[in-house]
Amino acid sequence: MANGSPAEVASKYAAAKAAKVDPKKVGFERPEMHSIPLAGTVKFYEQHVFLTAGDGKKWPAKVEKSTSTGLPAKLAAAVSQHAGAKKTNFMLCDSSDGAEGDVLVFPNMVKYRLQPSDDVAAFVKSALSLDGEITTPSEPITGSHVFICTHNSRDARCGYCGPLLVAAFKEAAKEKGLAESVHIRGCSHTGGHKYAGNVIIYREREGKVEGDWYGYVSPADVTTLLEQHIQGGKIVEKLWRGRMGLTEEQQKAVLKRVAASREAEPSGTAGGTCEGCDCGKAEGKKLGPEVMEATPNGFQYVPAKANLADPFTSDYASTTIAGGPALIKSEGGSPPQSDEGAASSQWMPSWVQKLERKDVVMGAAVVVAAGVLILWFNSQRRAA
Repeated sequence: MANGSPAEVASKYAAAKAAKVDPKKVGFERPEMHSIPLAGTVKFYEQHVFLTAGDGKKWPAKVEKSTSTGLPAKLAAAVSQHAGAKKTNFMLCDSSDGAEGDVLVFPNMVKYRLQPSDDVAAFVKSALSLDGEITTPSEPITGSHVFICTHNSRDARCGYCGPLLVAAFKEAAKEKGLAESVHIRGCSHTGGHKYAGNVIIYREREGKVEGDWYGYVSPADVTTLLEQHIQGGKIVEKLWRGRMGLTEEQQKAVLKRVAASREAEPSGTAGGTCEGCDCGKAEGKKLGPEVMEATPNGFQYVPAKANLADPFTSDYASTTIAGGPALIKSEGGSPPQSDEGAASSQWMPSWVQKLERKDVVMGAAVVVAAGVLILWFNSQRRAA
């Protein structure tokens, strides 16, 4: 079962009790679960680097501040200093084959093999900043990659929830025949202890590598994430925190589009119904969400349409603002003025602005005809 075997759950619960950790305070039933909206809680970044580094129980609380002279501390410092213009996240992770020193880079989908004696700074400059020739041995990586925060020395919630989720993901992937194509690892601090269990999924979709973050994940959600996200290509809305390459505001806007698109689908066609909510039960609902659309006056929030484009592939704008792509909205929330007639039309009632030219002409013709009839009637009365 995706919840982990009874033996695994009992063993983990017993270990937590022995360590004086209360599962009701740090586990999946703690009061803070699902207490905060998740969309927009991932800080903007463009590149993710993982280093396989042995037993996660021995990872220091803050790898980047460790005084160790080992490879994890060296690479953390080098990434911080030499990663270049790209905003780069660095984390440690378990090794799926027992090897240490593998560097996994996303979205490049490349694995490098580092040795403690290697010039780590030179590697970062060449492989991550693309500044110079890459001499470190490398190979492409394929499939989907699931990283789950298990960093117990950093936070007890991740230390409790993470290992259970790793076991649940591995068991569910095996049951579904995905063990060879879905690679599951524990990782160090992802940011946002309070959202534990924290899960990051990298997968290729239509030629593009995507990195989606999920929070408040419990073993009961594992099958949904495998089926709906990894196999189906659709995010699980209630757990989605954000995506690599998007700013916090863009993440919120994208979730609005996803919700609007899902509600616009006929009942029974919306994929990946979330457990415990009414996703997919759209029949009879009025479309309430607004979405970011291109209009004659620029990109603005407008009522949702039934034929929404894919929210992740639609171009919001071609402009970038420091740190990443930006959703463009007119200053002050009002549309920009055009050279002719903008000032007079901007504050017209909306029903007037919606009238087409032919409607105005027809209305004028009716008024003229009515006036002619009145004049004719008056002339007949005087003649009588």
